[in-house]
Amino acid sequence: MKLAQSFYLLILFFLLLGCNKENDPDPITPDPTIITEPISSDAALKWGELTLKTMTKLPRNTPTYGSRALGYMGLTMYETVVNGSAKHVSMSTQLKDLPILPKPQRGVVTNYIIALNAGQAFMLKKLFDFGIQSRLNSIDSLEAVILNDNKSNLSQEVIDRSINYGKSVAEAIFDWSKTDGGYQGFQNNFDPKYIFPTGNGKWVPPLAGQVVSSYPLHPYWGQNRTFATANSEIPVPALIPYSQLVGSEYFEMFNEVYKKNINLTQTEKEIAAWWGDDPTETFTPPGHSYSIANQVVKKD
Repeated sequence: MKLAQSFYLLILFFLLLGCNKENDPDPITPDPTIITEPISSDAALKWGELTLKTMTKLPRNTPTYGSRALGYMGLTMYETVVNGSAKHVSMSTQLKDLPILPKPQRGVVTNYIIALNAGQAFMLKKLFDFGIQSRLNSIDSLEAVILNDNKSNLSQEVIDRSINYGKSVAEAIFDWSKTDGGYQGFQNNFDPKYIFPTGNGKWVPPLAGQVVSSYPLHPYWGQNRTFATANSEIPVPALIPYSQLVGSEYFEMFNEVYKKNINLTQTEKEIAAWWGDDPTETFTPPGHSYSIANQVVKKD
């Protein structure tokens, strides 16, 4: 649920292309904190791509932790630019336990691309501080390149103000993230204390799999705080009763998968391979969806 929201927040960033002047509190003297000209999506796309590169084949990263990280990356991206829009609003106080976030100084110019740049660099380093050093160095490199590309004709005061604003937003969101139950989840991916339920139809660790661990991955992850309160209240669908009886709902469900597996078309094989997100080989399944968000932005 966090991840899905982050995709929409990422898309919303590119909708901040103009100012609805009817909402300006003083139409005679426009607020310079509001964006009145189209802005480029280039910086946001570059950060989206680097985030995925940082996650790819990353030891100790998991689909659960990766999903959490992408949720916070997307939220931070949105919050560092949203106050430049006259029609979009901050998620402050709308998400569960999220406090009021810092706002840009009113009446003076803030460069939101520079703010986004600083916020993404801060958050990415914090979320993946266990990452590969060369990739962490790439974060600093991209931050420097984007800053250099966007500081022309700006005073040092505006540059510093924009950097400090972006970092302050990211820092506030990161502090909030520490209390969600998944903070530094990469340190405890597999739980050796978990007691498996026993009985017909219960899951047992496979003899061979993607990882050597026979313990479950983050079995209590569902207890973490969700972005939206209602998401934690959605009831879990009832399981189909286990049955080996031919013709039962359970049997037919598995039989359908079995029959499909032995009659795959070439196109179906390619679709399965494209979605085959082994987290030890790719940027994890949620990273796949974040990648699609980037592609949508590039296209539209």
